[in-house]
Amino acid sequence: MNSTTSTNETLSIYSKMKFLIPTMIGAMLFLIPLPVGEDGQWLVLIAVMADAVLAWTEPIIVELLVAVLLFSGVASLLATVAKPNWLMQSKLHPLFVVHPIWLVIRLVGATFAAMVYVQWGPAFLLSEFTGGEVLTNLLPTLAVWTFIMGMLLPLLVDYGLMEWLGTMANKVMRRCFNCLVVLLSILSLRGWEIIW
Repeated sequence: MNSTTSTNETLSIYSKMKFLIPTMIGAMLFLIPLPVGEDGQWLVLIAVMADAVLAWTEPIIVELLVAVLLFSGVASLLATVAKPNWLMQSKLHPLFVVHPIWLVIRLVGATFAAMVYVQWGPAFLLSEFTGGEVLTNLLPTLAVWTFIMGMLLPLLVDYGLMEWLGTMANKVMRRCFNCLVVLLSILSLRGWEIIW
């Protein structure tokens, strides 16, 4: 009986630690702002990480993103049209064998990225306020944030924090929404009364 009790206690401690440690790391990264830098600006740590990665990759990120877009477009075209057996049997085939609409979107995106990068094409596309803004400012920021969030977001959502918060907030939120429905119904009826 003692071995069963100690096993259950160990399992319980293990389960609690499996919940607490990744959840606390996720909360520190995503939810808790800290004073950062010389000016003491309040930022969440994920923003500090994204800024550091963006600064570290700044010399090559535009070229890297153009290469990724070109590879995605050309590989999708070849895979969708040729459908080679080695790719079709691979787990990677959903990445490259895509619906024709998605294929066109990938090819157009790759073409626009290449045109803006080499500065060849119509002026409205190459302008620093259109294609230049997207390729040199927007795309690098989105790519870095997407990469970092994709890697670290599971710390916040996969270990039970969201489910626990949802369970804890269920009674309060249900009451709020019930009151809200009643209030909105009254306001809707009042609005019809004003119109008529």
